[in-house]
Amino acid sequence: MSIKVYAEHYYNDNRTTDHVLRFQNLEGDFITWVDEHYNGTSVGVVPYYQSKHYGEQISRIDLGTMSDGGCWWIHEIDSSLGIEFTDGSRTNGKKHASKRVRAVLDSFWDEKSNPESRFVD
Repeated sequence: MSIKVYAEHYYNDNRTTDHVLRFQNLEGDFITWVDEHYNGTSVGVVPYYQSKHYGEQISRIDLGTMSDGGCWWIHEIDSSLGIEFTDGSRTNGKKHASKRVRAVLDSFWDEKSNPESRFVD
């Protein structure tokens, strides 16, 4: 199921650009894109959407500091089912994160926080 992502790219010089990104699916293409744009240095990275790690408050998905000094903020994720995630900026203040989005992002952050090493004897 394809998804549409409304995102904002913040540059380190206080410029921002809005983007509408399209992905084939949430679990594969989107998470691959998130992984490519996440460098693991920000403490508050995505967890602002408030997963099991941070309680129930929902805010934007923040991918933290990028190599170019900027970051990506995700404001909304839409699928053919409807709005899967929103920080309220496009929905008149109403915030929401579907169970599907929470599960996919929780799994991603768990993997990033506790990476499995593949040691060979």
